[in-house]
Amino acid sequence: MKDQNSLSKTLSNEILDVTLDLSVDYSEMGIDELFDNDILKEIPIVKSVVSAFKIGHYVRERHFIKKLFTFLREYHLNKIPLKELNQFKDKFETDKIYNNKVVEHILVYIDRFIHIEKSKILANLFANHV
Repeated sequence: MKDQNSLSKTLSNEILDVTLDLSVDYSEMGIDELFDNDILKEIPIVKSVVSAFKIGHYVRERHFIKKLFTFLREYHLNKIPLKELNQFKDKFETDKIYNNKVVEHILVYIDRFIHIEKSKILANLFANHV
Protein backbone atom coordinates (compact mmCIF):
# COMPACT_ATOMS: atom_id res chain seq x y z
CA MET A 1 0.00 0.00 0.00
CA LYS A 2 2.88 2.33 0.81
CA ASP A 3 4.45 1.68 -2.62
CA GLN A 4 1.12 2.42 -4.33
CA ASN A 5 0.77 5.74 -2.48
CA SER A 6 4.34 6.62 -3.37
CA LEU A 7 3.74 5.79 -7.03
CA SER A 8 0.54 7.84 -7.07
CA LYS A 9 2.33 10.83 -5.54
CA THR A 10 5.23 10.50 -7.97
CA LEU A 11 2.90 10.28 -10.97
CA SER A 12 0.91 13.24 -9.69
CA ASN A 13 4.10 15.32 -9.44
CA GLU A 14 5.31 14.17 -12.86
CA ILE A 15 2.04 15.21 -14.50
CA LEU A 16 2.58 18.72 -13.18
CA ASP A 17 6.30 19.07 -13.84
CA VAL A 18 8.71 17.25 -16.12
CA THR A 19 11.48 15.32 -14.40
CA LEU A 20 12.00 12.58 -16.98
CA ASP A 21 14.66 12.80 -19.64
CA LEU A 22 12.41 13.40 -22.64
CA SER A 23 15.19 12.69 -25.09
CA VAL A 24 14.95 8.98 -24.28
CA ASP A 25 12.31 6.99 -26.12
CA TYR A 26 11.42 4.49 -23.41
CA SER A 27 9.31 2.38 -25.75
CA GLU A 28 12.36 1.69 -27.92
CA MET A 29 14.54 0.40 -25.09
CA GLY A 30 15.38 -3.26 -25.36
CA ILE A 31 14.11 -5.47 -22.60
CA ASP A 32 17.69 -6.49 -21.90
CA GLU A 33 18.44 -2.87 -20.97
CA LEU A 34 15.79 -3.00 -18.26
CA PHE A 35 16.95 -6.24 -16.71
CA ASP A 36 19.96 -6.90 -14.58
CA ASN A 37 21.79 -9.60 -16.42
CA ASP A 38 22.93 -11.04 -13.10
CA ILE A 39 19.36 -12.02 -12.27
CA LEU A 40 18.95 -13.91 -15.53
CA LYS A 41 22.34 -15.58 -15.19
CA GLU A 42 21.59 -16.84 -11.71
CA ILE A 43 18.46 -18.72 -12.74
CA PRO A 44 19.26 -22.40 -12.98
CA ILE A 45 17.27 -24.48 -15.45
CA VAL A 46 15.67 -26.44 -12.67
CA LYS A 47 13.93 -23.86 -10.48
CA SER A 48 10.77 -24.08 -8.49
CA VAL A 49 7.50 -22.51 -9.56
CA VAL A 50 8.15 -19.81 -7.00
CA SER A 51 11.21 -18.67 -8.90
CA ALA A 52 9.24 -18.63 -12.13
CA PHE A 53 6.58 -16.54 -10.43
CA LYS A 54 9.18 -14.08 -9.16
CA ILE A 55 10.61 -13.73 -12.64
CA GLY A 56 7.16 -13.21 -14.13
CA HIS A 57 6.41 -10.61 -11.51
CA TYR A 58 9.73 -8.88 -12.19
CA VAL A 59 9.01 -8.82 -15.94
CA ARG A 60 5.53 -7.36 -15.34
CA GLU A 61 6.97 -4.67 -13.05
CA ARG A 62 9.62 -3.70 -15.60
CA HIS A 63 7.07 -3.63 -18.40
CA PHE A 64 4.76 -1.47 -16.29
CA ILE A 65 7.60 0.99 -15.63
CA LYS A 66 8.39 1.10 -19.33
CA LYS A 67 4.73 1.83 -20.16
CA LEU A 68 4.53 4.50 -17.44
CA PHE A 69 7.70 6.27 -18.64
CA THR A 70 6.41 6.12 -22.20
CA PHE A 71 3.11 7.70 -21.10
CA LEU A 72 4.86 10.51 -19.24
CA ARG A 73 7.29 11.19 -22.06
CA GLU A 74 4.54 11.37 -24.65
CA TYR A 75 2.32 13.50 -22.39
CA HIS A 76 5.07 16.07 -21.85
CA LEU A 77 5.87 16.22 -25.56
CA ASN A 78 2.37 17.57 -26.20
CA LYS A 79 2.01 21.31 -26.59
CA ILE A 80 -0.87 22.07 -24.24
CA PRO A 81 -2.01 25.71 -24.38
CA LEU A 82 -0.74 27.53 -21.31
CA LYS A 83 -4.17 28.75 -20.22
CA GLU A 84 -5.68 25.24 -20.24
CA LEU A 85 -2.59 23.75 -18.65
CA ASN A 86 -2.69 26.25 -15.78
CA GLN A 87 -6.41 25.63 -15.24
CA PHE A 88 -5.77 21.90 -15.09
CA LYS A 89 -2.79 22.33 -12.74
CA ASP A 90 -4.83 24.52 -10.39
CA LYS A 91 -7.62 21.97 -10.15
CA PHE A 92 -5.19 19.05 -9.99
CA GLU A 93 -3.23 20.62 -7.12
CA THR A 94 -6.20 21.86 -5.08
CA ASP A 95 -8.83 19.16 -5.57
CA LYS A 96 -7.42 16.00 -3.97
CA ILE A 97 -10.41 13.89 -5.03
CA TYR A 98 -9.90 14.92 -8.65
CA ASN A 99 -6.15 14.36 -8.33
CA ASN A 100 -6.63 10.84 -6.94
CA LYS A 101 -9.22 10.00 -9.60
CA VAL A 102 -6.97 11.13 -12.46
CA VAL A 103 -3.89 9.33 -11.12
CA GLU A 104 -5.84 6.15 -10.36
CA HIS A 105 -7.36 6.02 -13.84
CA ILE A 106 -4.02 6.56 -15.52
CA LEU A 107 -2.35 3.84 -13.45
CA VAL A 108 -5.16 1.35 -14.02
CA TYR A 109 -5.19 1.92 -17.79
CA ILE A 110 -1.42 1.70 -18.07
CA ASP A 111 -1.39 -1.47 -16.00
CA ARG A 112 -3.96 -3.10 -18.28
CA PHE A 113 -2.19 -2.23 -21.53
CA ILE A 114 -0.16 -4.95 -23.13
CA HIS A 115 1.34 -2.85 -25.88
CA ILE A 116 3.45 0.19 -25.08
CA GLU A 117 1.92 2.04 -28.03
CA LYS A 118 -1.34 2.26 -26.07
CA SER A 119 0.47 4.27 -23.39
CA LYS A 120 1.36 6.81 -26.07
CA ILE A 121 -2.26 6.95 -27.22
CA LEU A 122 -3.47 7.43 -23.65
CA ALA A 123 -0.95 10.23 -23.14
CA ASN A 124 -2.18 12.05 -26.22
CA LEU A 125 -5.81 11.59 -25.18
CA PHE A 126 -5.01 12.85 -21.70
CA ALA A 127 -3.17 15.87 -23.07
CA ASN A 128 -6.17 16.68 -25.26
CA HIS A 129 -8.41 16.28 -22.22
CA VAL A 130 -6.28 18.79 -20.31
